[in-house]
Amino acid sequence: MPTIQDKRLLPIIETLNQEPANKLTIEQWSLKVGASSRTLNRLFNQNYGMGFSKWQQKLRILKSLELLNSNTPLIDIAFELGYESTSAFITGFKKQLGCPPKKYLAK
Repeated sequence: MPTIQDKRLLPIIETLNQEPANKLTIEQWSLKVGASSRTLNRLFNQNYGMGFSKWQQKLRILKSLELLNSNTPLIDIAFELGYESTSAFITGFKKQLGCPPKKYLAK
């Protein structure tokens, strides 16, 4: 990930890197960091080429790959990343990477 200097994005990025299960919405973050949700989405687009929601999904997938590679059980990964269930995690993973986690690891 590129280094972000914008003080409005830093708390969001740092928090979600440490707590990927954090469920704050862009609107809730906007109140915390003092910028509108539109401004935050624009900043995510400028810095990452995608809006907040898509960035958060990508972050969770990257974190899931780390956990999968360390042989963490799927249920633990789903919980740690904030998914409601293992099947929700698998569905999100397939949407992002085109196959389920076990198949991805086998490649």
